[in-house]
Amino acid sequence: MLIAERLDKIVAFLNDHNGATIKELADQLNVSKDTIRRDLMRLEKDHRIERTFGGAVIHDVKAPAFQYKKRHKMHMEEKNEIGKKAAELVRNGDSAFFGSSSTVDAIIPFLKDLRLDVITNSMTVAQGFANIGNDSIYILPGNIKRKHMRIVGSDTIDKINSFFTDYVFLGVIGCDAYGIYTSTVEEGNVNKAMIAHAQKVVVLADHSKFGLKGHYFISGLDKIDILITDREVDYEIEKALREADVEILICNK
Repeated sequence: MLIAERLDKIVAFLNDHNGATIKELADQLNVSKDTIRRDLMRLEKDHRIERTFGGAVIHDVKAPAFQYKKRHKMHMEEKNEIGKKAAELVRNGDSAFFGSSSTVDAIIPFLKDLRLDVITNSMTVAQGFANIGNDSIYILPGNIKRKHMRIVGSDTIDKINSFFTDYVFLGVIGCDAYGIYTSTVEEGNVNKAMIAHAQKVVVLADHSKFGLKGHYFISGLDKIDILITDREVDYEIEKALREADVEILICNK
């Protein structure tokens, strides 16, 4: 059994039984207690479970809202793989909204040979495209949130409503069987507007985002056209994605 598959089985078992001991999990999966301990440490690091004395539980997780400098350094290898996969969708002359996300930032180096019409509320996305020589960048107006390097507000949404693009690329703070989430109402409203004004909605989410909720619900899965991630999605979320007719693209496949 692959590690990722075993981790998903642990999460599913904890969900079904409102928690479990290390011994119960070891017996259920036919592995050693030490293996389960290592798995639980990894799952807790990814904010998917909470370890307890002698076991673990699922808590109603709210994904932590990290500042940009910290987000940028997290899961960098996975983000680069996702960025490379996302770039394969884009053709010369396409237009796209790029949301404010360190995962979205990872697309930029793989688009250096294309000319795109870029529309963004992200200061780092705008700078990234400028650095690779793209000269068609529209930075949306609004209020600057310095800690997250993004622009939000009613002016931002009003201007989004005047565009219609080929794609929107969004990072999320959480994704479950019900939909996708972000950390603030302001950013969520910007994301909603981008979704409504793009032909194809592409969500970028590394494995650590699945099973998490944010403080703000962006949309149901039915609004997503393509989801790109770095590993297999756990069964319940994959089933919901398939039922919503979302195309799932996994890196290196």
